[in-house]
Amino acid sequence: MLNQQLSYLKFCFAQGVSILLFYFSLFVVSCLLLIAHISITPFHFFAGTLFWIVTCWYFFKQAHISKTIFIITSCCTLILLGIVGYFLAPVYDTYYDSQWYHMDAIIHLAKGWNPYYEFLSNSETTAGELYLNHFPIASWIVSADIFSIAGLLELSKCTTLFLIVGLFFYSQYFFISTLKLPVLSSIVISFLLSANPISMLSMMSFYVDGQVAVFFFFTCLSALCYFIEKKQVFLYLALVSNLLLAHVKIMSSVYAIILFAVIFFCAWLFKTEKVKTIFIKIFIAGIITYVIIGFHPFISNWKNAGHPLYPAMGNTILSDRMADIYPANFEDKNRVQRFFISFFAKPDWARKPVSAIPKKLFDYTSLWHYEDGSIEMAGWGSILPEIFLMLVSVFIIAAFIYRKQKETWYIIGFIAIIISTILINKEAWLSRYVPQFWLIIMAMLYYLFQFKWFKIHAALLSLLLFLNITIMSHTYIKAAIERSDTMKRLLTEILSKQNDYDIYAGWTDSFKYRLENLGFNRSRLIVNYPKDTNYVDIKYGMWSKYRLKTEQKK
Repeated sequence: MLNQQLSYLKFCFAQGVSILLFYFSLFVVSCLLLIAHISITPFHFFAGTLFWIVTCWYFFKQAHISKTIFIITSCCTLILLGIVGYFLAPVYDTYYDSQWYHMDAIIHLAKGWNPYYEFLSNSETTAGELYLNHFPIASWIVSADIFSIAGLLELSKCTTLFLIVGLFFYSQYFFISTLKLPVLSSIVISFLLSANPISMLSMMSFYVDGQVAVFFFFTCLSALCYFIEKKQVFLYLALVSNLLLAHVKIMSSVYAIILFAVIFFCAWLFKTEKVKTIFIKIFIAGIITYVIIGFHPFISNWKNAGHPLYPAMGNTILSDRMADIYPANFEDKNRVQRFFISFFAKPDWARKPVSAIPKKLFDYTSLWHYEDGSIEMAGWGSILPEIFLMLVSVFIIAAFIYRKQKETWYIIGFIAIIISTILINKEAWLSRYVPQFWLIIMAMLYYLFQFKWFKIHAALLSLLLFLNITIMSHTYIKAAIERSDTMKRLLTEILSKQNDYDIYAGWTDSFKYRLENLGFNRSRLIVNYPKDTNYVDIKYGMWSKYRLKTEQKK
């Protein structure tokens, strides 16, 4: 029985690491090839896959993983990628930012754009040059690699769900092997951690917030394994996942800097190795992250715009856009007040002149706002405020009872670190900007699972958290599929008799690509925005329109 458990733990470790390293390998190899002036082609995918095999072999050898598990998990990784891609490929991404600039960036990369050497003009993009030229590109590059080999743009949004599965396996190893939690409790927390609201509400789109959550969690788990087990392989895994965290989103690049600093401080505090040695390793990782691989966007932003985190920092157009989405009652509130108002608000898109409305605890709230995924008010779930208040209350009681145990202060210290990473972000009231908040909930839940008298509380709270995630995810996934089917039925009907219709494709290249992929002759599209009232909107089509030619005004 013990041997079976050890084999399962090694499999969980290997499977989680294999998925993480697959993403890492595609990204790093593609960046190096782009730096060498080699634009993205299927060769990038194959070169990245070869590098992945070598990298996995090295990491598994360091962790004493057998050849059998290496072969099994490598095959499972490719099979999982195929299954996830097969599941998501038929579903159109109908969400705003995805169709606006995420898909635009992936299409440009697959068509030969090299962000290390070429700045796109606004006319070359769908009014998204501010994002394409200055934002981190990890998710775009990996999706472009998959797009180049599969030939299906929609399939390449599979990366978030793919990473969620990897985190689930890796978390089990962490909780069972490193923290010595019982198997059932570990599986429960691992599921809740990996299926966090932010990741689940972005898995059907090209939004990158779910990947930020996964890489943040991977980094924290790996760092904790390193401090507890003092094995070098976990330090390297922490640095790998932190590199990816830095290259997914502007704000996550700041989180990565903080985590680099925390890893160094804790390594010195717990004396895992000599200060000079750990400093050199983290310094080299930082140079690779922000200077070599990160020449675009960090060095290029600094050189061309005066700030490595442009356009998120300073007085920029993006700053003005962020101010526009504030609820009316946020103008005189500080970042802490905004966070709690949003957390305890009704699910909604509350923008000026609308105010965020407080939720009545234990009262029913409408769920339809979760259909958009990137909801702004109550982004953690419709019943999480109630669950959170119960969890905090039980945690405080347990922490008081066991206040003399060092584990209590470790948990409190960990929570304090996570809170600090949240409060540095003035937009922390947007849940998808601070996915690490979920770690606070998981830390308290793990703490309760350790003690006999609080296990029943932890189990009941876990059930409620599962219910919260299920309600959100079901609403989001159902809506994503229905929105896709609505658009697909209309486009299929139009394109079956395309000579009978005039089509204006809106202003995004992603929608034009979608039409072209269905067999529509792009040269026949209406160029100028139609003023004819006979045109009908294509729902979720980013201002695209159509009409029967027989309805044309004479």
